[in-house]
Amino acid sequence: MKNLQNFKVTKISKLSHDEKKELIEAKVLDISREIFATRGFKSFSLEGLASLSGLSLKDITYIFPDEKSVYWKVFSEEARLFYDQLFLEIQGRENWMDTLKSMFYFSIRYMYQRPLARKIIFPFGIDSPVMGIKQSQFNKKAKTYELPVKQYLEQLFDRELFPGHSSLFVEVIFDFLRGIMAKLDEGQEIDVLLKETDYFLNLVM
Repeated sequence: MKNLQNFKVTKISKLSHDEKKELIEAKVLDISREIFATRGFKSFSLEGLASLSGLSLKDITYIFPDEKSVYWKVFSEEARLFYDQLFLEIQGRENWMDTLKSMFYFSIRYMYQRPLARKIIFPFGIDSPVMGIKQSQFNKKAKTYELPVKQYLEQLFDRELFPGHSSLFVEVIFDFLRGIMAKLDEGQEIDVLLKETDYFLNLVM
């Protein structure tokens, strides 16, 4: 696994409280992100993390008491970054069609460039990073970060398309987004996915 041995071991005892916490968290999250995306949650352990990071188990549990706390921190950081940028991307577009096109195009390009983030935010299949985490817990957590984008789309569709009935259409949009991410995960080329997106948008016009 690449990049997991590239950290210099720092003497934790010489750092201030805040510096210690910041260093531990940065190392833990960088290494854990790749483990979750390439091996999955079931292959993750705090003991293995300590060995890879050069940190002691005590140092790690000082901030992260268990494996799930690390997982949710990694997921939360990736999901927040993606959905915050997506929200900024779709705001103020000319109409609902332009908004959806911007949403899909941005998501495809963003996730193509960030395969680790894609596997963590949009896990698929029996080898997905979320295996070992209850699906209901994952869905609840994901909805927290999806919500601002969904609410924005619902308000837009209420004004321009389906007054009072936009929530179902928003779920259709997100189902299509997840499907596109699954194809990206399978190695589908960007230009093909963009054409599929255009076809889908033409259908819903």
